[in-house]
Order: sequence, then C-alpha cells, then structure tokens
Amino acid sequence: MRRALVLSPIALVVLIFVIAIAHFGPPGIKAGEDQVLSSMCLANGRKLFIVAHRTDSPFDAYEVSLYQVDQATNVFVCFLGHEESFWWGCSMRSESASNVTIRAYWRKVADYSLSDGTLFWTDKSRGDFPTYKIDGDKVKWPVPPVLATNMLGDNHSLAR
Repeated sequence: MRRALVLSPIALVVLIFVIAIAHFGPPGIKAGEDQVLSSMCLANGRKLFIVAHRTDSPFDAYEVSLYQVDQATNVFVCFLGHEESFWWGCSMRSESASNVTIRAYWRKVADYSLSDGTLFWTDKSRGDFPTYKIDGDKVKWPVPPVLATNMLGDNHSLAR
C-alpha cells in the first residue's frame, strides 16, 4: 500500500512529461521558431518542406505548413494546420510523378498533388487545401528563415 502511494505521484509526473513532449515536441523549440519536419527534392528541381512554426499558445502549439520552392525561386505555401501539436513521425514520400503522400504520427494524413498544388486530406471532413504563391502582394506570408538555411548551396535565393 505504501509503495503504491509513492509510485502514484511518480507515475503522474512521468505521464504529464510524456504528454507535454508529445504536444510541444522536442525540448528547446521556442515560441517563434520554425522546425523543418520533412523535406524532399523532386526530379524537376523543386523542393518540398513541411515546417512547424512554434506559437506562443500552450493549447495550439504549432502552425504547420507545406512549402514548395521551384527553380525560379518562387515559393508556394499550403496551410496544413494552425491549431496543432508537434507532428511526430512526419515524412513525405513520392507516390508517382504527380503525387506525394504526407505522413504524420507515422500514418498517412494527406496526398499532395504536384500538378495542381492541391492537398487532399485522408480525413475527408477537412476538405481540400489549395496552395498559394507567396508574392508579397496578394499573399503576404513570411518565408521561414529555416528554408533559406536548408537551401544554401543550391544556388537558390528565396526572393518573393
């Protein structure tokens, strides 16, 4: 009985720690920072990045976006989620010349069409998400500095 009373608070602390890590991601990611969760080079020179942006909110910890950078240094964004936990097990895999599968939490969550830039969620209740060209005029969205870091050495500049 006494042993159970000692182990219960320890188990509770461990459970809270595990839940916090699952929600907030690896330690050290501060509010305002970006984390590249997955990246992929395509045959035509385009690159895809899934980026998690850490927010100030303890409830909606991350904004997750898919960025496409083409050879002409155009940057496109597809907003995947704005009230998200850390996307553990995030990856991308090319399924065909025109389709990329996106995985999060080690399971398929969406397909991204390279031909028209539309994201199709596995959960059909979420609808389809379009991709927007970040042009600084119609779409004013910051290009994460972490993309420039990942593009160094590729003769790309992330001009808008």
